[in-house]
Amino acid sequence: MLFIAAPEGIKGWNLKEAQQFILDHIRIPIGTESDRNIPLALLGISQVPEEQGEYAAWAALEILKGVKPSQIPIAKNKKGNLYLNLKIAEKLGVVFTPSMLRNAKIIYGMEEKAK
Repeated sequence: MLFIAAPEGIKGWNLKEAQQFILDHIRIPIGTESDRNIPLALLGISQVPEEQGEYAAWAALEILKGVKPSQIPIAKNKKGNLYLNLKIAEKLGVVFTPSMLRNAKIIYGMEEKAK
């Protein structure tokens, strides 16, 4: 499996061209941590920004109670959004389980299937 990060910083990056290239040439699954890259990946999991805000608010309240910032633990993300790409799944012959389809935040390619 190939894992891709966000393409920011790549000069001349064109998402539509990259998507078409991948659809034409994909042979292995691609994963991503960026919801912006789901047109390029079979599946992705991205952070939930609200979780970071909730933690920041909790940490601020702890500091206001007198807790030293150095005593506040570093937290790992516990929430995430699952993204699935049906176009790439079809190309690779991948069938997602019903529970994955139910739990996915965005199922890319579903709009074409509905037509």
